[in-house]
Amino acid sequence: MAPSSTQANIPTRSVSYSGSVVRRFHCNQTGRDFVVGDLHGAYDLLQSALASVGFCFGKDRLFCVGDLADRGRRSNDVLPFLDWLDAGGGGSVRGNHEVMLIDLYTGPTPASRDEHDVLRKNGMDWLLDLDLAQRVTIANAFAALPLAIEVETPCGTVGIVHADVPHRMTWGEFTDILKRKEKDGEFADIAEYALWSRLRIERGIRQPVVGIDAVFVGHSPVEEPITLGNVHFIDTGAAFGDLTQNPQCGVLTMVEITAIHPGEMASFSVAAHSQTFLSGRGDPPCRPCAGRNRANGNRRPH
Repeated sequence: MAPSSTQANIPTRSVSYSGSVVRRFHCNQTGRDFVVGDLHGAYDLLQSALASVGFCFGKDRLFCVGDLADRGRRSNDVLPFLDWLDAGGGGSVRGNHEVMLIDLYTGPTPASRDEHDVLRKNGMDWLLDLDLAQRVTIANAFAALPLAIEVETPCGTVGIVHADVPHRMTWGEFTDILKRKEKDGEFADIAEYALWSRLRIERGIRQPVVGIDAVFVGHSPVEEPITLGNVHFIDTGAAFGDLTQNPQCGVLTMVEITAIHPGEMASFSVAAHSQTFLSGRGDPPCRPCAGRNRANGNRRPH
């Protein structure tokens, strides 16, 4: 989600990455690929979404635009969710909320700032029920998340970033700088842009990101998915709908990126390929798909 005035005072800093800054996923040869908007702990909504599309764990893959926890009712399930996501062959980029936690609890003196004030102002007060060691464990898990993901599909390559890609930069230039990390003087500025920027959506910039077929982002809350050029904004406020149990306050958007037809990757409308969900409870599926439902030919949901 976009930063409030209090969030804007928390700068991004260079931290150690325990994983790749840019991760690439090869084409899924066994199932479908989906990308979902900011979750913010709304895992009940995600469960409903996955069940509604007959998500097949072990064949289908899920990708996330970051901001996996905070605000939502089940934020404390974020570590099991990351384990489930990784076991299923999918992944998530880090969002600005992941970075705020990393900033608090990694480095030589974890939590050296007024941590309670930061947590409460940013919907992170669920962490106050955990001890310091648990908070550091979550921060370290977030530090393993990349800033950008590339997913090969039969119809082109999809990029996933939390906030945006600089609009005068190609995808290749963007990822090259990220891969060089702190060795490049531009890294901090580009990383902060990828995590926090709202420039494209605020100015309505329709210039596409060259060198990638489509880019999916979250961070900027929208009432319905918005496409500018080949950049698709899919944060439709799931946490607020989850907290109020009112779909008028926000819904979860999930897009099947492998359903995009050849030739449409750069120009398709997300609204035509997205589904929104509000109801449903339970944990994300965690066992392999048992096959197809013989009655209707669809994959059997778990």
